[in-house]
Amino acid sequence: MFKNKILLMMVLLTMSSTAFSKILLPPLLANNMVLQQKSRVCFWGTSSMNKFTIKVSWNDSTYLVHANSNGTFKFYIRTPEAGGPYQIEFNDGEKIVLHDVMIGEVWICSGQSNMDIPMIGYRNQPIEGALDAIMEAHKYPIHLFSVNRTLDNKEKKECQGKWDISTSQSVSQISATAYFYARYLQQTLNVPIGIIVSSWGGTSILSWMSESAVAKIPRDVVDSCVRRNSREQNQPSRLYNSMIKPLRYYTSKGFIWYQGEHNVQEYRYYDLMMKEMVTDWRKIWNDETDSMPFYYVQIAPWRYFNNSKGIERPLLVEAQVKALSLIKNSGMATTTDLGEELCIHPSKKREVGQRLAACALEQTYQISGLHSNVFVEKKIEYNDSLVFLSFPTLQLGTSPSSYMGFEVAGEDKIFYPAEAKLDKNRIRITSDKVKHPVALRYAFRNYVEATIKNTMGIPFCSFRTDSW
Repeated sequence: MFKNKILLMMVLLTMSSTAFSKILLPPLLANNMVLQQKSRVCFWGTSSMNKFTIKVSWNDSTYLVHANSNGTFKFYIRTPEAGGPYQIEFNDGEKIVLHDVMIGEVWICSGQSNMDIPMIGYRNQPIEGALDAIMEAHKYPIHLFSVNRTLDNKEKKECQGKWDISTSQSVSQISATAYFYARYLQQTLNVPIGIIVSSWGGTSILSWMSESAVAKIPRDVVDSCVRRNSREQNQPSRLYNSMIKPLRYYTSKGFIWYQGEHNVQEYRYYDLMMKEMVTDWRKIWNDETDSMPFYYVQIAPWRYFNNSKGIERPLLVEAQVKALSLIKNSGMATTTDLGEELCIHPSKKREVGQRLAACALEQTYQISGLHSNVFVEKKIEYNDSLVFLSFPTLQLGTSPSSYMGFEVAGEDKIFYPAEAKLDKNRIRITSDKVKHPVALRYAFRNYVEATIKNTMGIPFCSFRTDSW
């Protein structure tokens, strides 16, 4: 009897010691994660022991870590060039071993429904090329982390989610835009890619901004936006608090963003909103030089407010173009040719991912020859009844019998469809309803067929010469 009591006490003491010495890691630090190559990556969590070790297999080194008095720790270790799989061992007397850790390129992917829509699509809203992507998923070392949807009016320390490798099941459920982006990066760079998807359909940019960033937007604009759609996920900072701030310690290369459809009515301030959001995101990632790239997508062509002829979309696109000059190390993927008049979720997410990847490969990874930038100087000349449009540094990729999407107006400020044809190295534009054009618009409707592309098939952006 006495021996049994001693044995029971020893078991209880062992259990108590094990529980006491437990290291707790956030869900982001787990099996199958991808760490950013050639950088200082952060390991963080809690421990009730004041010191423990971390051992990494890529250099077989062991590091001594000291926890703070409150039990938290944050420790940085340098990573080598891309490779893997590796192991990471945390040891405070009890070992926690993370397996199948890859080192490569890590990107944060955020936005509303056009970022959120999975490869499997929505009802009556498929993704072109999805079956091929799902069937070939096992070929690519792409690892996926999808942040669980959650809301909070206070900044949270951690988010929930799980790292998955690329399989038919995992790829079918991940963001189509983000996955196609990752696949093109992986095919070109030939390194493992990690994507962290934090998105929520139908949400305002205000909800993805911190309180300090929102405070820089005119109060009446914020109030008007919230009144228009007061769902909890559209309250300022709610998604930032719960789905962006918790990612801040995870060392990443940059961001991709697909959002704006919700904010077409804030077109006068959307460029400022983007600038303040990106500035704050970079700040919490300790990016003091604004070097983390930020690539984003033009909002989708669609019949906004049930009006294909309206101009709400091109006005928002103007703000997105302005943001290029406000946000360092940024780029935009154009979608002038990818919309669907009756569906706000275009099926051509492969092209979106490809164009985002072209921006990143050319600007961040210094791969030449992609010609992803179509935001170049244009020259416009008025000659009696004719308007001539040329691009000194842009090579047109097509020369159809006529170009679609042009309108001209005279002094009466009324725009009429115009005929546009290639005339040597210029596009000649005319309308029999406007004898003396003074203003030119291109693709300046919510949904319109527009056909100017460069030699890479990347479409030119909508524009106007007037300020009416």
